[in-house]
Amino acid sequence: MKLLFCKECTAVFSLSRKEKSCDCGKTKGQYRDHMNAVYQGPAMPIGFNNSSFMSTVAIQSLLELKEKDNPDVCCKGEEFTAFTIPAWAKSITKIKEKEAKYT
Repeated sequence: MKLLFCKECTAVFSLSRKEKSCDCGKTKGQYRDHMNAVYQGPAMPIGFNNSSFMSTVAIQSLLELKEKDNPDVCCKGEEFTAFTIPAWAKSITKIKEKEAKYT
């Protein structure tokens, strides 16, 4: 899963096949296909390890069920693997505003 962090407004948002932008509108991006994406603006691409993230979603769901039975249960949630995506990565490309045609 790819996300963008806008260095201007600090918004973090996921990408989809439809163009999305941050709160200030300076960072935009979208998937070209199921794996490759493009973006523009003052962004840092971020990735989630899909299997790690989905495992924590399942574990968190179980913890929430237990909390209903015991309101005194408190936990910080489950950790998962996330990482910044370097500029040289082939699966996401920064494009210039003049090249703003994503497809």
